[in-house]
Amino acid sequence: MKHPAPQEPVVTDEMRALRAAIIGLPEALRDVFLLHGVAGLSYPEIAIHLGLETPAVQKMLAGALVELLQATRLANTHLNDGKPPTSIAMSRGKLRGGAGGRTRTGTPFETAF
Repeated sequence: MKHPAPQEPVVTDEMRALRAAIIGLPEALRDVFLLHGVAGLSYPEIAIHLGLETPAVQKMLAGALVELLQATRLANTHLNDGKPPTSIAMSRGKLRGGAGGRTRTGTPFETAF
């Protein structure tokens, strides 16, 4: 019996833009982002791993998310022929007001994809 060939994963322009944005992050921000979002480490675990204080890790992750949001918005604007972005990130990661300004709901990956 023949087994079907594995299908190639579907890679969208938005996914390419997000990947490029992650690669383009400064190394320290990228490390924190990947340790939290991919490896699933908590803020204290990342702090211990990188020799940082937990508030520094929180600030760095917030900075990484801001940079990624800005980069993907810019990429989506270019992909949409100059129209404002209506990305998956914006539709799934509903913005809400918070004590420190606007914050996202969900995990970094829920709001990014």
